[in-house]
Amino acid sequence: MAKPGGMKGSGAHLKASATVFRKSAKRSKTQDGHEDKESSENPAKRAKVPPPPAGAKSATQRSAPQSAPRPAKKSSDAINQSKESHKKAPAKTKDASVPPKKREVSQVEADALPKPSTEEPKRNATSKQNKESTKKAVLPQAPPNGFRIVAGSYERFLYGLEGSLHRTADDTYEATLVPRFVFPAHVSSVRSVACAGRDSKWLVTGGVDETIKVWDLRRRKEVGALTGHEGTITSLSFPSRTFMLSTSEDGTINLYRTRDWALLRTLRGHTGRINSASAHPSGRVALSVGADRTIRLWDLMRGVGSSSVKIGIEADRILWDTRGQRFAVLAGRQVMIFGTDMTKLAEVEQPKRLHDVYFVRAPIHGTIHELMLVASEDGQVHVYDVDDLQETDESATPRALVRLVGHKNRVRSAQATLVRADDGTEHIVVSTISSDGFIRVFDLDASSDADLESVGEYDTKKSRLTSLSAVGYDELASTDDADEVSIDEDDDALDEDEEVDDMNASFDADVGGLGAHSDEDTDEELARLEEEVRQARAAGIIIEGMDDEDDEDEDEQEIEGEEEHEAEDE
Repeated sequence: MAKPGGMKGSGAHLKASATVFRKSAKRSKTQDGHEDKESSENPAKRAKVPPPPAGAKSATQRSAPQSAPRPAKKSSDAINQSKESHKKAPAKTKDASVPPKKREVSQVEADALPKPSTEEPKRNATSKQNKESTKKAVLPQAPPNGFRIVAGSYERFLYGLEGSLHRTADDTYEATLVPRFVFPAHVSSVRSVACAGRDSKWLVTGGVDETIKVWDLRRRKEVGALTGHEGTITSLSFPSRTFMLSTSEDGTINLYRTRDWALLRTLRGHTGRINSASAHPSGRVALSVGADRTIRLWDLMRGVGSSSVKIGIEADRILWDTRGQRFAVLAGRQVMIFGTDMTKLAEVEQPKRLHDVYFVRAPIHGTIHELMLVASEDGQVHVYDVDDLQETDESATPRALVRLVGHKNRVRSAQATLVRADDGTEHIVVSTISSDGFIRVFDLDASSDADLESVGEYDTKKSRLTSLSAVGYDELASTDDADEVSIDEDDDALDEDEEVDDMNASFDADVGGLGAHSDEDTDEELARLEEEVRQARAAGIIIEGMDDEDDEDEDEQEIEGEEEHEAEDE
């Protein structure tokens, strides 16, 4: 097996990176972190020159001409006269600078006088304002005119579809799904897939074979494999288009950089397998859940764990909402919604097991609400309004809205994408996968009173689908991507000198660029989260570490969860 953190098919590139770090470690630096260029160019300036012996002449004294006249010493009278003249000079200058009395100017003469031009200062001021506004305000991007679906299966196959939404003659909408690729991606079942985003070409897949495959969607080919884990890959996600987060049964979380797929951070703290991780929308912190029945908060900037909360049950999935104000934890037949201070806000419980949760913002009767999609064992996707909590005897419950129906078996995953139809209208398209082998597409209408049926489907011929990733896709987008560098050996490699400067000078800066917001916003968000965690710890909500003893109820729940996992694998 390759060394952890390495990549197949890109050995020369990674060897160059290792050489870069060895060279940078030997490089001498000053206190501020930069080389003393002047000292390196002239070593003599660093040497200490001993003082000359008594009575000896220096080199400067020996080279001076002997006939040079010495200036005459001024007498005390001359010095006093010079001081007096300097005292009187300002008064004389002040009298000479008094301007003559101004003559009255008529209106005609005033109109005839040339007026100073102010166009240049105004233009400069406007240009400066435009630059400042460009830095602060980012124009919203129009919704894509298509969507891309990638699904993995137990049979190790990877399915790639591209779809679009069209208006029909009876004023309804239907989706057209076109298969782009179907091939075996791993040597065993695929457990997780993730697309980097609308404007990125990267796709990553992870499976039981303990490897993360990297794919180029534009060329539809594999470009490398990441071997930084020693266990089944359980989840993959992109905090931004330039960074990728992975979890594994080996109990670690890895943070990769997509530019060169370098392993930036390895986070350790969970005892046992990690089932899921989710980065905050700011990109500064992340949450994870695993077999140790805890929720752990990670500081991605420093690569350390901040705190942990014991929830008493093994969670299968954790996910932040779209605005980072709360997060959902899925475990067995329930979904718990927590605030940033780790307090439980609401809870959803179903009679059958739940498999996935996803957040999306959608209009309800003209008002935008935060919606939660829950994929269930009953073959349906339940939609809840988490902005409308209804109090019950025990806890609050989000208001149930519509259901997405049509699958004949359990729904393994559901994801939503904002898409522009062919008539210019905007729609939220929900993609779902099921163990029945179908990939279905729904046009989400949260204001509807009836169950929603699919507007498009694709039959994989009874493949047991396990994982899903759906993102927006522009069908007419350019294939150029100057910001990304392929890791394929056939592509042009980076210049060695530029790579050395880039990797040595901007390694930490790249990690600091995880967030999509400004530095001030992310600093405030991180400070707010840390303060709420501190308050929760003081109130006894957050418990550091993990107790060694568990009660009988928790043991029974863990045994039931393991039996369900084994039955599912069979």
